[in-house]
Amino acid sequence: MVRVLPVVLTALSLELVASTISQSIIQPVYPRSETMSVDDTGNLKISGNSICGNGRCYPKTFEPRYDWQPILPGQELPGGLDIRINMETGSKEAKLNDDDSEGENSTYDLVVSSENTEPSTDNYEFSSDFQEIRSILDSHSPLSPHDITVLEDTFDRVMEFAHDYKHGYKIIVHEFPLLANVSLNEELPLTLRELSTRVITSCVRNNPPVVEYISVNFSSLKSQIMATLSKLNNSNHKFSNILIKRYLSILNELPITSRDFPLYSTTVLQSIYDENSGDKQLQIKVLELISKIFKTDVKEDEVTNLALYKRDSENWSQNLQEWASAFQEMVQNKDIDELHTRTFFETLYNLKKVFKNDITINKDFLNWLAQQSEHRQSNLENGLQERDVEQDSFDKKLIDSRHLLFGNPMAHRIKNFRDEL
Repeated sequence: MVRVLPVVLTALSLELVASTISQSIIQPVYPRSETMSVDDTGNLKISGNSICGNGRCYPKTFEPRYDWQPILPGQELPGGLDIRINMETGSKEAKLNDDDSEGENSTYDLVVSSENTEPSTDNYEFSSDFQEIRSILDSHSPLSPHDITVLEDTFDRVMEFAHDYKHGYKIIVHEFPLLANVSLNEELPLTLRELSTRVITSCVRNNPPVVEYISVNFSSLKSQIMATLSKLNNSNHKFSNILIKRYLSILNELPITSRDFPLYSTTVLQSIYDENSGDKQLQIKVLELISKIFKTDVKEDEVTNLALYKRDSENWSQNLQEWASAFQEMVQNKDIDELHTRTFFETLYNLKKVFKNDITINKDFLNWLAQQSEHRQSNLENGLQERDVEQDSFDKKLIDSRHLLFGNPMAHRIKNFRDEL
């Protein structure tokens, strides 16, 4: 029987949260002040412990100090370093992790890793807006009410264009590290973080090139958002739920598998779901994300894929019954639309099909399923409306599952026999 583990993972999550952001592994980028051309970087040569190119040589292994040093092309990074992007030069920098230096003015340094992307130096429509944001954040002084107002107004101006297909892509390509940094920075006001997160959400939604760009160049974003969600859910701030919804919206737009998240993520999501029973919209966003995770690569006709699905699901979450119960409850909610009904039912269908006796189905859901079966069977037979192939396919699947999957298969055979007569 798949049962929930005691929530001992919460303590582990607190340690992992701290390390996820500070120790993200990044590939080095040449400092903006010493930019090399594509031909120059392609001619780098590694000889022993040195890297040579463009008329200069430097150590192959990055030599950290207690002050920030630029990471040069091709350099290997030792573990445990603090890493940032210098907002003034655009270069990636690293230093030794010195506990005594925590008071250093580095509150607004970049914490999101970019594996394959160099900071852009060309101007575009929103360069002045984001330069204004950088100027304020780079002041390294506590933000004044006036600073916050200016930042909020600037984000609002950008927001008007973020929904646009082309503008949204430009904003992400040029400014994603800055946007992500503001979004995930716990030292900034929640209202400001929410605005930055909303810009990202607007750019990502219905924009496949943006989704691909972030997925390829910022693969660590998903785990970093999960780490931030862990802390944010415990903040007890009235604005936290809004920001949590924004983060979940971003995750729901990106391609997701269980391997994208740390082990404690299922505990974080379960906690968010359980502690926000009065916020159905937030709970729906959680279940949307769980549906994406459990839906990955499920092929009913391929035994191998089903085995992999089962293994990945069990490895990621030990509380599958709790999620199954949540889907059973939410799918009965009359306020959700047909699209969510399909999504949540399909997820429950997959869980029950793969885990069979490990997933318990309650009586309320079975009663709902019986009513839905009769209603949808009637719609299939009335011939009064134009046929929707996708809807018809789902209706038939739901009707058949009543006995074949969630009930007694013999009852399905008896019913079909009587119908044929």
